[in-house]
Amino acid sequence: MVARGVKWRLTSRAGRLDAHNRALRGRIKRALGSVRALRAANKRLQIIAGRVPALIGYWNRELRCEFANEAYREWYGLDPDRIVGMRMPELLGEQIFALNEPYARAALEGREQRFERTLTKADGSEVQVDARYMPDIDEHGQVTGFVVLVTDITALRQAQQALEAANAQLRSDSLTDYLTGLYNRRVFSQQSERAFAELKRLGKPYGLILLDLDDFKRINDEFGHAAGDEALRVVGRVLRDSLHGQADIPARLGGEEFAVLCFGDLSETSLHGIAERIRAGISAETLQAAARPFRLTASFGIALGSPADSDWKSVYARADSGLYEAKVSGKNRVAFGDSTRATGRLRALGLAD
Repeated sequence: MVARGVKWRLTSRAGRLDAHNRALRGRIKRALGSVRALRAANKRLQIIAGRVPALIGYWNRELRCEFANEAYREWYGLDPDRIVGMRMPELLGEQIFALNEPYARAALEGREQRFERTLTKADGSEVQVDARYMPDIDEHGQVTGFVVLVTDITALRQAQQALEAANAQLRSDSLTDYLTGLYNRRVFSQQSERAFAELKRLGKPYGLILLDLDDFKRINDEFGHAAGDEALRVVGRVLRDSLHGQADIPARLGGEEFAVLCFGDLSETSLHGIAERIRAGISAETLQAAARPFRLTASFGIALGSPADSDWKSVYARADSGLYEAKVSGKNRVAFGDSTRATGRLRALGLAD
């Protein structure tokens, strides 16, 4: 009886041990399956993250890397497996890390960060990047680290710069004359209205100089239109040089006609002096042409704005009458105008009502 009892207990214990072993083997099998599943999931994650054209990484609270995708190889010249375990200052270098550290600390406090930076890649090329540090917050509300997403935005920034340059050129083209670089007729009209309004409201004086190249048709006919264009460019340069540092506004109104709005403490004498300085500068120019060198001259009409004028076009009409007087008196001279009648030139330029 004793032997049978011992045998029964041993058999029972062996059965329980066998059941325990089977259960243990089952747990081990499931664990191995979970490990394989985890490895497969990690592999899929690496494949997916590696195909994303951006840096994707994970940094823990000690700023030590726990994950780095394949893009890190191109950017830093290091195998991602080598980067895992590195601290951020070691990877970035002290200089870049000093710039990025405030963002990393803020991310570890639970605040998502976004900033731009210029980085040098392993091949020496410079790229403009958009960087995001996204906090990883666990179920207890604790920040365990942060995800890094860095995107190359070099092409985007270059496109934006090109667009801004194109817009700036468009604005410039809408304000300036393509040939001389001076302001165009539209700006002249706007600034004339503004100057006359300030004269009437605030008593600020202004003067107008009109100038017209002499015998411009002959220049085109004898020396060619290229020479005519160069003559216009020379006048533009002389105007800029003569008015350098002043608030005066030079403009090309069309064809061979130019204008200068003059400001400051003006009198008939000082306005005449400005016009004479410009006239002398133009007369001193010698242009080279295939046939022979030739000289330029211009005729000038000037007028001071007056509160008695009805509008800025009255000032223009007086300056235009002076220009006509200079032409019929022998050209290459400066004359004051006194007529306020609307002129054909005003209408031809599209400035008359």
